[in-house]
Amino acid sequence: MAIEITRVPPPTEALALVFEYPNSVGGTFTHWVAWNIPASVSRIPSAIEQAAQPAGLQGGVQGLNGIRTLGYVGACPPPTGESQPYWFTLYALRRQLEIPAGSDRDPVDEALESATLASRRLETWFSRRPPDGDS
Repeated sequence: MAIEITRVPPPTEALALVFEYPNSVGGTFTHWVAWNIPASVSRIPSAIEQAAQPAGLQGGVQGLNGIRTLGYVGACPPPTGESQPYWFTLYALRRQLEIPAGSDRDPVDEALESATLASRRLETWFSRRPPDGDS
């Protein structure tokens, strides 16, 4: 699924994006964190390569996910058949973040505290059926 970006407020200089699962056993699980995406980007394609500065982010960079690999890791809700919430949060930034590509999420979150002009969260739901034979 591509991400369409509209109505970016001025004077945004860069964007950041976080995809997370808030109900993980150990707390919130980060599926993806990306930052320094140019404010002019209006679409992030669905297949972003797992590189520090992938072409699909048009100059933006990505960091480590919850399994400590670079880039995106897909949603994998518990196999209960019940829908689970996942959050995409887009941040409009007043400046680029001075965080190296490949960093984990903590320094990004810290930098977002002072660099964010506005943010918008999209909640989406995923489910996974129980294995055959389970109720």
